[in-house]
Amino acid sequence: MNATLVVFGLSIPVFSLSLVAAALIGVGVTARLTGWRAGVLVDLALAAGAGALIGGRAEHVALHWSAWFSAHPEEIARVALGGLGWHGAVVGGLIGLFAAARFVRLPVSTGGTALLDPFAPALALLALGGWIGCAAAPCAWGKEVTTLADYPAWAVGWTRDVYNLYAPRYNTQLFGAALAVLLIAAVWLPRRAVAGRFWLTLALLSAGMFFIGFWRADPVPVVFGLRADQVADAVMGGVSLAFYRLARR
Repeated sequence: MNATLVVFGLSIPVFSLSLVAAALIGVGVTARLTGWRAGVLVDLALAAGAGALIGGRAEHVALHWSAWFSAHPEEIARVALGGLGWHGAVVGGLIGLFAAARFVRLPVSTGGTALLDPFAPALALLALGGWIGCAAAPCAWGKEVTTLADYPAWAVGWTRDVYNLYAPRYNTQLFGAALAVLLIAAVWLPRRAVAGRFWLTLALLSAGMFFIGFWRADPVPVVFGLRADQVADAVMGGVSLAFYRLARR
């Protein structure tokens, strides 16, 4: 059962609320970094958000096609039921962002540095919002352990899976949230802007997600002995590093 909050009489899933809050804060930070006109920033944010929603849903459906959606195709478009893949969300968001930038005639440099770097904090914030939402949804839950006493208190906890079954598990949602906080610090703390900061943030996020994948228990297909999302992590990390090097030239 997904955790919800009642706001003005409306029941809102915590997962959706955390993502929306992260997106709004991220857009606010981007506005402060760039000084772009409100209309331009709204166009960029809406296009990126729409692309992220479509791409994230497409990845989730693809990963769970044989296990669920092949027998329940009517649920493909029912995003409110939950289910977004972060790799697809990033790809879809970038497509929407570049399309909107072309529409509003913003210059796009090699590697997209001028356009993308102001969105690096938003990327890290969205990662944090996603992991907080996963703790409430739940999603990306950890593998079960034999007993909590064998592990540090921060590493494991009595948590539930999507079937609402509680068990001692690795705190994968906490691992992910900690990763996002570290990325936020890495993005904001340096006084001097680094060209390609968005791609560097994405590469580090991909690497962290790859390692967290070894402790996850939510079911996905296995490819080359790894979770399918870990394979996507590795690909996205490699592509991000390539674009980071391109942006640094």
